[in-house]
Amino acid sequence: MNVYRTGSRTVWTLLILLLITLHSFLINGYFHSSRFLNVATYVAPITAQCDPTLFRNSLYVQSLKEKNARLSILHELSPYLFCDADLETISLIQWCVCLFLTVCALFYLGTTLIGSEIAGYGTALLFNTALNNWTLGSPAIYINFFHHGIQWAIVLNIVSLTLILKRKYPLAFFCMGVAWNFHPMSVLFLFLLFIPYGIFHRNECGIKTLAVCAVCFALPALPMLVKSFLYLGMEWEYGPEWLAAVRWTAWYTVFPSTWPASYFLRSGLFLALFIMGLHSLSRDDGKKDVILFVTTIGIACSVGTICADLYPVPFIMKLSLWRTSWIYIILALPCITSLFVKLWDRSLLKRFVIIATFVLLTGSIQSFPFYYLIPLDILLFLFLYCPSL
Repeated sequence: MNVYRTGSRTVWTLLILLLITLHSFLINGYFHSSRFLNVATYVAPITAQCDPTLFRNSLYVQSLKEKNARLSILHELSPYLFCDADLETISLIQWCVCLFLTVCALFYLGTTLIGSEIAGYGTALLFNTALNNWTLGSPAIYINFFHHGIQWAIVLNIVSLTLILKRKYPLAFFCMGVAWNFHPMSVLFLFLLFIPYGIFHRNECGIKTLAVCAVCFALPALPMLVKSFLYLGMEWEYGPEWLAAVRWTAWYTVFPSTWPASYFLRSGLFLALFIMGLHSLSRDDGKKDVILFVTTIGIACSVGTICADLYPVPFIMKLSLWRTSWIYIILALPCITSLFVKLWDRSLLKRFVIIATFVLLTGSIQSFPFYYLIPLDILLFLFLYCPSL
């Protein structure tokens, strides 16, 4: 009987996650490119791989071909995936699978951090394209471009992050190793976060554990790991032209001095919401770990700012340290959900404010301006710290 109930519960959970996936797909849509990100530049090199007669005079395409600088197994497989098949159909199927897996991973993160299935569902529902409006550095975690391996890496990285919170380090590093083949930079950010985490939990992360984790990572990462070391050995020229090109094409992720003031206001409002959500978490190791992770992200972003706007350091600029904010966004989702769950009682006003905030964060109603979050943040603050209201 218990086995039957467990199986039935699993079926219902999967059905709900499928419905959340469908909802996310219908609300957010699907697109091949972006008005703001330069991901469309991936298309020409892939097309040239399928037909070498194209883009022969393109300095961009030919330099990428010469340097072999795309570090993603999807780029390596693109001639086999896209040349003899319907590109739109494959892309759409790929994104539907990735979206469902991401929803499942977020559900896993939410239930792990909050200890509630309702929080898991809420965490998954908050995953949407509008998230890019609430942070800095263009994390672009809701990305469905067929040519970009990050959509697979995001799934694996969320699972890895959750496994780290559950102290299952070897399995976490195995997932990170698989993710490395799709998008090494996003995995590199997880390594960056694990350094202070390992120091803080040094009793659990001994030499033996770290050695096992290294092996668990290296084995699945081997295909792209070798190419990554070759990439580091390439010679690059960093002159005024290179700096100008970076400022022109990657200003939204490298140069904070170029960001409009509205970006900082939007991110500040979301940060205030995240802090309230963090406060609503129970006082356990999970909360401490989230604080440690977010603090590390803040330090990385500060280094990225100094090494771009004040004293340009090409190697640091290439790391795009502000893009570590994707992990901050992922961690913010269950924290904000925890806040909503804690405040959800019989008060009609509280439920109205929670629903309005949820709609605003997800961009479900496009006419809602971001500054509506100002009174909503104030009300949520009063509800959290003045229980009598």
